[in-house]
Amino acid sequence: MLLAGCRATGTTRGTGPAVTSPSADGLSPAGTPVAPAASVDPAVGVSTQPVYPVEPPAQGSFEGFATYSYIPAHPTGIIYLFHGSGGSADFAVKIESTDVLNDLIGRGFGYVATESTERSGERRWNVDDPSMTSNPDLARMDRLRRHVLDTTAVDAGTPTYGLGMSNGSAFAALWAAAESSAGVPISGVALYMAGPTKAVDRLGGLRVPTFMVVGVNDTVTDPAKEKADLAAIAHAGIPTELHEVIQRAVIPARYLRVPGVTEATAAAVVAAYRQAGLIDSAGTLVVTLPQSLRGDGADRLTDCINHNTFTGGNTSYVFAGDMNGDSANNNDLIYIPRDQSEMSFASFTSGGKTFTPEAQAQAFDTYINNDPYLSEHRGEYAKRNAVFLPRITRMDLSLVQEVFGSVRGSRQGGQVRLDIPNFGNVLNSDWGVSRSLRQNQILTNAAVDAAGKLTYRMALQNGDLFTTPYRTNAAIADVYVMMLSFRYTFN
Repeated sequence: MLLAGCRATGTTRGTGPAVTSPSADGLSPAGTPVAPAASVDPAVGVSTQPVYPVEPPAQGSFEGFATYSYIPAHPTGIIYLFHGSGGSADFAVKIESTDVLNDLIGRGFGYVATESTERSGERRWNVDDPSMTSNPDLARMDRLRRHVLDTTAVDAGTPTYGLGMSNGSAFAALWAAAESSAGVPISGVALYMAGPTKAVDRLGGLRVPTFMVVGVNDTVTDPAKEKADLAAIAHAGIPTELHEVIQRAVIPARYLRVPGVTEATAAAVVAAYRQAGLIDSAGTLVVTLPQSLRGDGADRLTDCINHNTFTGGNTSYVFAGDMNGDSANNNDLIYIPRDQSEMSFASFTSGGKTFTPEAQAQAFDTYINNDPYLSEHRGEYAKRNAVFLPRITRMDLSLVQEVFGSVRGSRQGGQVRLDIPNFGNVLNSDWGVSRSLRQNQILTNAAVDAAGKLTYRMALQNGDLFTTPYRTNAAIADVYVMMLSFRYTFN
């Protein structure tokens, strides 16, 4: 995701024509709504209003890899999104990504996000092989681009862009260079926290308009190299734009961007950081190194606290079995009754216990009241894939301490890194925990009685009727994990 804890300190445009942001009127096709600009809190640097997608993405897959996409009827342009290391297609629904995409959608753009071929290790894009045939990521992305042309409103004349974060940024540069070399026009790329790799040089360099964001104190990538790469692009007469960012203070107002986070919760999070000794009263990171670990004055400590909010997926409420007799099971959408008078349950016995129509109707009525989607759509047929699971908010913490010294005139370096995914769960065991739907086939055994009326039963769980739709999960992603790593470098 875009680093939520960073702020811009400078903007530089290259010697080529400036990459500008045309007005909404100039970009939006007729009939396309323009997303209203969120008011920015000067003290925070961003809007503190909850960030929701203006257009919920369509979730699917291409060649077995997950996709998130939104493509309007008349797209101004199409943007391909590339996640960072350890990420996936849901990069598109992270808070900061959503904020950016809302603005672009308001200007008429569509987007497609998928994931790297490597799914079991570091989940990184291949940024070392410039071949469109031997690099599986480049090959699949080219097939995906062709598939989008064949199946959507995007055509060969639609401007095509790439946007990537970290490892995805390096891949966005390689993808743009490879497609351009193959004769596919790429209108521009946005590179966040990483620049082109040597593989791009083997293709003749990146020769498309480039927007770049670098972290001033980024110790994972090389900001100096990234800026030099961008300068080389600008020197070739290509439009460029550079933004340098530094860490922002950790204050409660920033967490109000996360849907569902109240002022009280935001204040509690920051207070917990402060109580743990991670930040001072101004929200600045606090760390004191032992004298024995202090090097030659070039030691650096960096931190990043990211917060993500995303839905756990979506589904549909359908009958179990074949309700309408079309020989297709488990796909017939249910009707959501206005009240118990519109319910038609049949009595049945299970495990020696009889469930009367009245008991089932009472349980189903309670279930509907407890389900946000069903309770809002009484008197309607359920819509397919319209049930979105509860949003999950997670915070990740990374601390990196670099220590430098000199041994016999040779510069030596060490790095200690602590990563705590789902750090919020350390502070409160209820934070960062997902919930899933107990059962989307809540009605079963559809049949027609002697009077020709549809009847059905309510599904059971553990021998009893459902009354609550969601359960709390306990997977590895729902708890915090601590990973400590060490690295030694020398010249």
